Amino acid sequence: MVPIRRTASYNADQSVLTLSRLKTRMADAEERASTGLRIQLPSDAPEIWTSMNRLRAEQQDQVTYMANADRGETWLAASENALKTVSDILKRVKERAIQLGSDTISAEDRTNGANEINALRQELIDVANTQLDGRYLFSGTALNVAAFDQNGVYQGSNEIPDMQVGRDTRVSTGYDGSQVFQGAVNTFQVLSDLSTALAANDSTAVRNMISTVDAGIEQNIQWWEENGYRTATMDDMKQIASNLDMLSQNQLGNLVNADPAQSFTELAELRSNYEATLAVVGSSRSTNLFNYIG
Repeated sequence: MVPIRRTASYNADQSVLTLSRLKTRMADAEERASTGLRIQLPSDAPEIWTSMNRLRAEQQDQVTYMANADRGETWLAASENALKTVSDILKRVKERAIQLGSDTISAEDRTNGANEINALRQELIDVANTQLDGRYLFSGTALNVAAFDQNGVYQGSNEIPDMQVGRDTRVSTGYDGSQVFQGAVNTFQVLSDLSTALAANDSTAVRNMISTVDAGIEQNIQWWEENGYRTATMDDMKQIASNLDMLSQNQLGNLVNADPAQSFTELAELRSNYEATLAVVGSSRSTNLFNYIG
């Protein structure tokens, strides 16, 4: 076999090529060490770029779910306050019905009581028309329409607005007011009938209305509990979204971030190899080499 002979020029060219490659690798290592990122472009690691994009999309989804849950909780908090006020109104109505149903009460007192019940009925309608930032809470999806007119006639939608707070989870953020206030018990009609009985000075009819007022109170409690359930679900989903957001960030960091110790060790080794190669080939005083260095 004829031995392969390499000229001094060939060896010098190979040395320059080796140094060029080492210099490129050092530049990459310096970038990783300074930025803390091992992947900055698709070409750096095309095999995991798809995973990175998926994790970023997942992270953005969770951020959106958290923001939705925050808004939803704000609307539900306003609904809770409204339902609490309804409870207070109906308890007052029951209290007055018990007092005014006594046979010892005068006709004048019942007439005055009727006026008070009328005022409470109007207050109940006002609460049913509660709005937050221009959004009516008890108008269904007809968010910009008052739920009831001044006669207690429902004007809203029977569809319920909701909010997506998870990949497969939506939570209702509003109410069909006709169900809340005029469901099994029409609370507006109850107060109207009680007022009529008081104005007629009919103590028996007034006493008979007490159980109906109780039914209205129970109906309100059920919706109050429903609101609490929705709020708890919102809070749970917000926490889940927060955890998944953090998980996605950690997974993305594991893909993108360079290990500091590994980066600086790699950089030190490349610099050492570069300097060693430079020292070895420098002794040949190759013109090509000194041209490269210059």
